[in-house]
Amino acid sequence: MPSVSTLATFTFSRITSERELRTLQPEWNQLLALSGVGTIYLTWEYLFTWWKVYGEDHQLCVLTARDESGRLCGIAPMAVGPGQWRRKLLRHLTFMGGICDSTSECQDFIIHSERKDDIVAAFCRMMWDKAMPNWDFLALPAGFELSGTLRTARNQLGTRAKPEVQTREAPYADLPKTWEDYLKGRSPKFRSTIRNRLGKLETQHRWEFKTAGEDISLDSAFDILLKLNAIRWGEQNRSFNTPEFIEFHRRLMPLLHEKGWLAMFVLYVDGVPAAVRYDFIYDEKIWGFQGGWDPAFAKLSIGTVMNALTFKWAIEKRGLREYDFGVEVSRYKTEWADCSRDILDFTLANPKSKSAWFFLKARALIKQPAQALATLPSLGKLSPSGFPLLKRLL
Repeated sequence: MPSVSTLATFTFSRITSERELRTLQPEWNQLLALSGVGTIYLTWEYLFTWWKVYGEDHQLCVLTARDESGRLCGIAPMAVGPGQWRRKLLRHLTFMGGICDSTSECQDFIIHSERKDDIVAAFCRMMWDKAMPNWDFLALPAGFELSGTLRTARNQLGTRAKPEVQTREAPYADLPKTWEDYLKGRSPKFRSTIRNRLGKLETQHRWEFKTAGEDISLDSAFDILLKLNAIRWGEQNRSFNTPEFIEFHRRLMPLLHEKGWLAMFVLYVDGVPAAVRYDFIYDEKIWGFQGGWDPAFAKLSIGTVMNALTFKWAIEKRGLREYDFGVEVSRYKTEWADCSRDILDFTLANPKSKSAWFFLKARALIKQPAQALATLPSLGKLSPSGFPLLKRLL
């Protein structure tokens, strides 16, 4: 049974089992649509698939709020699990999908109520409840800086411990009504380059732009994605490099396709798969996710061509209003984007966690050894060169 508490006219529960989580399915996406958050990474399809693949290493801590009529009006889709990289052995309370190799972004609380701040405050108090699983760090990663609910949460949680806040940039492009209007809004050099590349493809090669699930099967398109992504990035590849990541997206693709939320394309040049895009559609946006292309077609600037065809499709076929490039800036993103948003990573340590305390002290020894040693008198005779293990770990 979920644990239950009340606040005025709201009833709060903590969901800890998959069986209980399934009971939320009929209401989940409806609440998301009403909440105004508008991100693919909070849909039932995305998060429940994540749980099915990654849940073995996590404990569910989904917090819910219902009004006096029983209507679901708030969800904090949380879980406790291992961190990444150097924090692998530390337990993190975070959004489902927030800290693992599934690279979820733009997560938030899902709330539709005039008393939104009250619900957020109650959720934050519940995170410190003794009934919650033990956690060392609380993390709210990759959230919109302008999110009112996350701002309230940060203010509430920051009264318990000093947080670490990192700001990153997320570029995006506003999409006009026509492809030509989009090009007119770019620089003359950009317009000339795109038209030249598309013209070269048209006049010198046979090409097909195939939509996954229509012109090519989902499985075939996904296999091409894995192949071209690996060819493009080689040993630098940070995606599709674990069995869990691959399994997660194999399961997710058909669910998104059924909803009309999948934007996956394969570009064939002279009968050969030359490039692929794997993106999502939600809330009138196309959410850029991953792609790949064969370096054998580099002279065609095949990556640029694929972006152009994807943008053209998003504008002309679906009438989408935005292309979101996701977190972090790169040269190709700035060429196509005309705006950006600030994305915040919020993390704080549990003051009662000895593991968190040791981690922070050990990290300080590496970054500022003299200052850190001054706070640890019993270690005063040690020098930074005496911490090779810490350097490897931290």
